[in-house]
Amino acid sequence: MFPNKTRTATTTLLLMSTLSAPMMGHAGWQTERIVGGKLNTILYVPDSAPALAGKRALMVSMHGCGQTNDEFQQGANWPAQAEAKGMVIALPQASGEGTYGGLGCWNFHVGMNMSRTSSDAKYLLDMVNALVADTSLNIDPNQVYITGLSSGGGMAASIGCLAPEVFAGVGVNAGPGPGSDGDSMGNSNPDISVTAGVANCKTLSNKDGANQQANLYTQVHNSVCGSNDSMVSPAWCDRLADIMVATYQEDTSINDCSGGDHPTSIAGDGTVTTWCDSEGARVSKIIVNGMGHAWPAGPGSSGGGNYIDHTHVNYPEYITSFLFDNNRRVITNANPEVSELMLSENAGAIVVSGTATDTDGTVDTVTITVARTSSGTVEDSFSLGVDGGGYFTGTSATLADDNYTVTATALDNQGAQGSLSDSVWVGPIPPNRAPVVSNVTATASGACVTVTGDIQDADGNLNSASANYDDGALVQNIPVTSSNMSFTVENCELAAGEHSVVVSAGDGELNGAAEAVAFITEEPGSTGNIGFHLDQGHITYGEGYSWCYSQYGASTEFTMVEQSSASQCQWVDEVHANCAGPLQACSGDGGGDDGEDCVEHSSTNYTHKLLNRAYSSGSLIAPDYFAKGSNEPMAGSTYGTNTLHSTDAGSVWRLGNCP
Repeated sequence: MFPNKTRTATTTLLLMSTLSAPMMGHAGWQTERIVGGKLNTILYVPDSAPALAGKRALMVSMHGCGQTNDEFQQGANWPAQAEAKGMVIALPQASGEGTYGGLGCWNFHVGMNMSRTSSDAKYLLDMVNALVADTSLNIDPNQVYITGLSSGGGMAASIGCLAPEVFAGVGVNAGPGPGSDGDSMGNSNPDISVTAGVANCKTLSNKDGANQQANLYTQVHNSVCGSNDSMVSPAWCDRLADIMVATYQEDTSINDCSGGDHPTSIAGDGTVTTWCDSEGARVSKIIVNGMGHAWPAGPGSSGGGNYIDHTHVNYPEYITSFLFDNNRRVITNANPEVSELMLSENAGAIVVSGTATDTDGTVDTVTITVARTSSGTVEDSFSLGVDGGGYFTGTSATLADDNYTVTATALDNQGAQGSLSDSVWVGPIPPNRAPVVSNVTATASGACVTVTGDIQDADGNLNSASANYDDGALVQNIPVTSSNMSFTVENCELAAGEHSVVVSAGDGELNGAAEAVAFITEEPGSTGNIGFHLDQGHITYGEGYSWCYSQYGASTEFTMVEQSSASQCQWVDEVHANCAGPLQACSGDGGGDDGEDCVEHSSTNYTHKLLNRAYSSGSLIAPDYFAKGSNEPMAGSTYGTNTLHSTDAGSVWRLGNCP
């Protein structure tokens, strides 16, 4: 399998509230971006509703060595399952770190030295934490799953043990067991025994002071591989299933339950073995008969290049159903519902009444909380019972004149909650007061600005808020989450230069606004590894290469920003100013003949592959390279140098100079 690729940064508009603003404006595949601080990640956000407990699942799916996440996007066949279950898909790109990072492999090769605090394991956990924290995605932390092929499978097997509290389910496709360094993946007799694998898994779960072994006992697991796999022995599929059965069996009885409710075969010539505990299926294994080393995407799928199989088992369909059907962590109890909430004042106290019902149980109590609308300060709290029809009523303590928000929260017999709020005045109703906007800041970073602040409406009537840039040239909505709220919005749509922002808020009658805040944005940068920046002309071997290589090496990506100097421009690293290219014509100056439609590039075969002008096949160590589209063979293997040209905007590349 083949080396990693590079990317160019894109500029997007992100709208992010601290409570509920959507990260993305549309469903489907999203623009690739860095999530959690390190990993370039492509997300699929479904249009359909969540299938389980009103919250979305997150499926992390990892490519193998030499593959890229956009190849998984094209061919791994995830969208149908994302929509069927209302599930978010995350396709991260390996960081490029570690022994085989330059080949695009995940860094599981550290074996038992894997840590939550370093390299790909840390980056994956940071990515998951960032996605779960984004309330617009509505991800349930009890429905986070991880799958992967080959090195991605090895990473899934080990990180599933390292962080079992994060991953409720694991799917390993043609990967070795927990703690493996990957040096014997082709062996027909895996070098990690069942006993050693169990010990490795438990040791990993308790590393870094995490002590998460108990969470292994609410996790489910699947392994899948091709019977004809010559790169990772199918014996690993058997061994990994045995390891996880033995691991989970330390907490509860688990036995082979194949047959009956757990079929021994699935469409696409897959042979299935299933092990169950008292609640149902817990571990399963699939041998895909006749398949080699590949991700089994299933019939009807297409694309994604080598190592994606479109003729056998539909693994996304199987693993999604297996994980959803057998999740041990999701509470499926429905929340009770509060309705018909009525509030009135009586001699300085608030009389509260309403109905609380539960479709799959009983309501134990209804807790009433009374808070000042302007500040959120709780002034009274008391509990009520319900009658046979769910009706409740009660009266607060005597309160000072003000507007109050009353929340009724019902608790059912299984611990689930449901609530409803409304507001009411105690004492004379004062004239309407305008919302107050305060503590506004605007922090620019490159082409983007982050605006934060606070909004309060003492009357509890806040219904709109916006960030108005450059005297209204661009208006960005700020989602209203309460009448006493903090907000954060990010805007990456402004041109480079000086700008100002005014935050305003309204209640339908009166408006309030803060003073204008000034900031300066810069041109967006371009991100890639050193080969990318060489190829784009940002640096040359004579100017910039040595400094940039000393800071980043061959594979680490970094961002360069084009800066103007008199009538010329220079590309400069946004972190290390000495990593800079020569003075040259600015990229927006155009150039070249109007009729010219041929481009050519001379570089190593490896760089051509990174920039999607070539592909490779054959040996992992010394692959054969071919020009994309024309399939013309390129001499010299990985570090051979060739010139390629294209006359159709990069769809087809051919050997030699432009004609």
